[in-house]
Amino acid sequence: MEYVLTLALCLSLSSSCSPPIVHEIKFKDLYDCIQGGYEESVGIMETVGREDTNKTGASVQFICKKIQTKES
Repeated sequence: MEYVLTLALCLSLSSSCSPPIVHEIKFKDLYDCIQGGYEESVGIMETVGREDTNKTGASVQFICKKIQTKES
């Protein structure tokens, strides 16, 4: 089994999220996928920046989904 990471940028002030973005790298297990989700989230939040985060209530949501592979 492998895992795919999906992320979305959400704004609490408008109660909306961007369309989900599927990460191009497949992860070998759930642990690695979750670690990747947190790392990607930090990068996104650094891009948004402190001021816009506080102004819009920005946050990142992510989920790791198990996918079937030819090997499994």
